[in-house]
Amino acid sequence: AKVKELNFQVEKLTVQLQEKKRDLDEEVTETQAKQIELDKTAEEFRARHKERQEVLRQWQDAIAQVKARDEEIQRAGEGYARAKEEVRVARKELDSERARLESLKQDCADMESKSKLV
Repeated sequence: AKVKELNFQVEKLTVQLQEKKRDLDEEVTETQAKQIELDKTAEEFRARHKERQEVLRQWQDAIAQVKARDEEIQRAGEGYARAKEEVRVARKELDSERARLESLKQDCADMESKSKLV
């Protein structure tokens, strides 16, 4: 009877051992599947991060280009203002010279009139 009882316990423990092995195999399989999924997710994260870094770099390049263009526009505006001032000064001088010319013409005309009278 003792041997029968021990054989029964061995069979019972063998069944439990097989169930535990099966459970362990299922857990290992599930863990491996989760690890593969995690690896894929990590790879996708790295790819998205790399893409974001590239977009950020492009954005910074665009900002630098806009800043450079703003500076060019500023310099062009300053050049335009200088040229406009030079034109204003030149016109003022031209007007002054025209007035002087008219005065000289008038003086010449007056002298010619006086010389004809003499």
